[in-house]
Amino acid sequence: MNNYSGTKCPYCGYKSFEIVGDTPTSSCTKLSYIRCSDINCKKLICALPHDSIDKFMSEIKKDIKDIKSRLGL
Repeated sequence: MNNYSGTKCPYCGYKSFEIVGDTPTSSCTKLSYIRCSDINCKKLICALPHDSIDKFMSEIKKDIKDIKSRLGL
């Protein structure tokens, strides 16, 4: 995941993150975890329902398409 904001992991200070999908034990709901991508850290930053990531990305793509259209690109 690109980190254009300069955000750092609050645990180790690393500047790269990853999204990992998983289904917790005794659950039928898949979650997406945003976590530090440092091999020695991997601390959880945020957990979201899996489908919310897809919805979020779709909204971003739509917004970019609208902006490009307005700019004539």
